[in-house]
Amino acid sequence: MKIYFNGCSWTFGEELENKREERFSRLVSKVLDAEETNDSKAGGSNDRIIRKMMYIDNFEEYDLAVIQMTYPARTEYWDKNTNEWIRVNPKYNFSRWLTHQNNDRV
Repeated sequence: MKIYFNGCSWTFGEELENKREERFSRLVSKVLDAEETNDSKAGGSNDRIIRKMMYIDNFEEYDLAVIQMTYPARTEYWDKNTNEWIRVNPKYNFSRWLTHQNNDRV
């Protein structure tokens, strides 16, 4: 049995001392004697979660997918200057995103 997990810091186990062994995806996989794949990322947005799932070549090989969506306010944008996805969390870096957007318009 193979189980796919994706989500934000809760799924990643960010708050745990030993993330890989104590997070719920590992515990569930152990109980079900399943192979665990955990694509989660702390601070990740729902857009990132969906994008990661879209590009899994062998998704049909999984018997179960556990997807933990996160706060809708978390988002991201593609930065053409750095060629990377930039996370936007209103609580932490929304003003940086606004400044960056205004600089691109000049």
